[in-house]
Amino acid sequence: MAKIEVLNNGESISLNLPKELNIGEELTLTSDGGEVLLKIEAQLLNQEKLYRNKEWLQENYVKNEMTMAQIGKMFAVSPMTVCTWLDKFGIDTRSRGRRS
Repeated sequence: MAKIEVLNNGESISLNLPKELNIGEELTLTSDGGEVLLKIEAQLLNQEKLYRNKEWLQENYVKNEMTMAQIGKMFAVSPMTVCTWLDKFGIDTRSRGRRS
């Protein structure tokens, strides 16, 4: 079980989640007050620039099918920056646009 802390109107609330969530994954939580859609997004600041690591990019872009935009958002860089590193490492990029 995972635990997260969220801000609700300036008040910190701890939530126990029924499962671990990956970045970009959605989970609908139901309570007496109704349903809430929870989507985990993260931005890593002052962290190692993993988008410059070939193995990390292969794991997340290729295997986990994260988009350049998702990776860029994690590190506060543009999708074009991520694309530049994919090209440097010879990692084939997917076509642009929404996946169907």
